[in-house]
Amino acid sequence: MVGWMALLKDLHRARLFGLSKHRRSDYPSPQVDLAAARRLIEKHGYGRRNEELEDAEAAARAVSDTP
Repeated sequence: MVGWMALLKDLHRARLFGLSKHRRSDYPSPQVDLAAARRLIEKHGYGRRNEELEDAEAAARAVSDTP
C-alpha cells in the first residue's frame, strides 16, 4: 500500500472503530493505528496531516478518559 493510503487508512480506522461509541470488539485500539499514522507522517514527511493526527489523538485521549 502506498504511504499516503496507509496513513489515511490508519487515521480513518482509528476514528471509525476506535473513537466510536459503538466500538467493534475485534478492534484492538485506536492508539495502534494512531502510532502507525504518526510513523508514516514522520517517515514520508506528510506534515500537512499533523493537525488531523493531533485532533484524532486528542479525541482518543478524551474517549479513554470517559468512564
